[in-house]
Amino acid sequence: WSEALGGGWQGGEWLKTFADYGRQVTDALHQADPGAKVLWEDIDQLLWYRDFAGMDAAKVIDVISPHSYNLHPSRPYPEQQPTLQQMRDFQALMAERNLPWEVWIGEVGFSSFRRDDKTPTQFYTALTEAEQAQLLVRMMVLQLAHGVRRIFWYDFMNDGWEPNNPEHNFGLIRNDHQPKPA
Repeated sequence: WSEALGGGWQGGEWLKTFADYGRQVTDALHQADPGAKVLWEDIDQLLWYRDFAGMDAAKVIDVISPHSYNLHPSRPYPEQQPTLQQMRDFQALMAERNLPWEVWIGEVGFSSFRRDDKTPTQFYTALTEAEQAQLLVRMMVLQLAHGVRRIFWYDFMNDGWEPNNPEHNFGLIRNDHQPKPA
């Protein structure tokens, strides 16, 4: 989605190329398994689905799959996640165009890390393990109540050992295989 491909993160000409490629891949998958559900990725919110709905790809999409993280500390809570705020418009467009698309949250999580001067990013809100567990339940209830069909948690096990690195602490279990409250 770089400028070289015609656009940026918010969309642009590259979406046409992506949709054409995605349609060909989806057609091939459906030829091999007509009942397969094919997920089309979105980003951390429902941003590209309107463009996809207006393209030739609309008839082959089964599922739109955003990664519904709360990336910014200014919006740390599940109810502040943009996907939830977009669901009413998404569902209205599906009804208007008679599209059977579902929403599956392809990746979501909260990190139980400690922020300090070594933290590699300003993204995410530093949480305790107990807060991570509370937000996991809250997020799942809210997503399901808004019509999301499937939710995939990132990550089963912590990816690393650094307590101040958000990316190392999304797991439901620690690296030593001990469960976290989540």
